[in-house]
Formats: sequence, structure tokens, C-alpha cells
Amino acid sequence: TAITVVFKTSTAAATTVRYGPHPGIAWESSKASPSGTTHSVELSGLRPDTKYFYQVESGGSVIAGGEECFFRTSPAANARTPFRFLAWGDSGTGSSSQFDVARRMEQIEPQPDFALGLGDLVYESGEWENYDPRLFRPYARIFARTTFWPTMGNHDFKTSSGQPYKDAFYLPTTTGAPGQRHVHVALGRSGRRARARQALAVRVHAPPAVLEGHARLGQRERARR
Repeated sequence: TAITVVFKTSTAAATTVRYGPHPGIAWESSKASPSGTTHSVELSGLRPDTKYFYQVESGGSVIAGGEECFFRTSPAANARTPFRFLAWGDSGTGSSSQFDVARRMEQIEPQPDFALGLGDLVYESGEWENYDPRLFRPYARIFARTTFWPTMGNHDFKTSSGQPYKDAFYLPTTTGAPGQRHVHVALGRSGRRARARQALAVRVHAPPAVLEGHARLGQRERARR
């Protein structure tokens, strides 16, 4: 079982991800990432269905960490463990309503096992400069602790045929999904959840929608065309 932690830094820097079932000094293991601004760190050899905390460090300083930085690995293969998930789309407006719904999703208990982005995540046209203010910043707390599986909407595609979207996410390309091609993510046989490998998105250079009228929390919302 493995998970990929993906994050950006505002300037090129070498980073280290420390992780374990308990946060603090007694971290179970660590993985380094070479100097750069985009970091993709695969943490492997993890125990199934286990909560792990993690911390991102650079230059001797902690740039992401604490009780809100954690993930839970998928159950063992062929397990019949129930699961919960969030799903939203048509959301990336940067409006007060988007932030209000994001805060409501943060408060959901029990903690969802993963989240689905149903497209049109960044309005109006999937511009690169809007990914932070209209996606990564509103959902910063959710992304720091929840595996996120996005899909491209027609608005996300408008800028350079979706290149900002492809640059922002590390996706399972064996399914034909557009994204970074060197990170492998395997789905369970039913396709219902990540089984062996997961991807966790964290943005550390920015502070670390469902529209309620469209859909209730936890239900699928139709992508706007």
C-alpha cells in the first residue's frame, strides 16, 4: 500500500516528508524530494486501513504539518469495508458561497475516505492563476487530509486544452485520464475506491463547491455544460 503526496513550494527547495501513525518526534519514516517547486513523494510500504500523520520540512523548518495533516490508507484487497466520500463540481468561482460550503465539508464526521472533483473546478476557463484562489485555497484543509480524484470539465479545458489542469494533478494515466505520466495509481477491481495507491494534494505556498442549491452534500452534482 502506498500514497503519493504532491505539493508545491513558492521557490525551488529540497524537502522531506516525515510520516507515521503518531505525529511528533517519533516519526516512523521519511522520504526526501530533490530541489524544485513541484514535489511528488511516494510513501510506500504502508499498512492498509491505517491513519498516518505527515509533516513537510524544508531547510530545517516545518512548512506543513500538525493534527490536520494526515491520511488513511485504503483497506486490504478484497475487503468489504464501508466508505464515505465527498463529491462536488461546478465550484471554482472564488465566491463566498464556495468558501461557505467548503467549511461545511470540513466539518463532516466521520471523515470522508476520499473526495471526487466532478469537473469545472476552476472558472471561468481553467486559468492557471485561478487554481490557487479558486481550488487549492478554498479546499486547503480538505486536500491536506483527503485523497482527491478530479475530472476535467469543459471550463477546465478552455485554457491551453486543459494544460493547467494537467500540470496541477498527478493522475492514473493507464485509464486514459490526462495528467502527469510518471505517477502510477491503481484502482480497486470495482473502481469504487483507491486500493493500492492513492494521491494526496497539498499546496504549501498558499495558506496551510458544491453549491448547496445544486446538490446536497455527499451527492453527485451534474457538471454544467
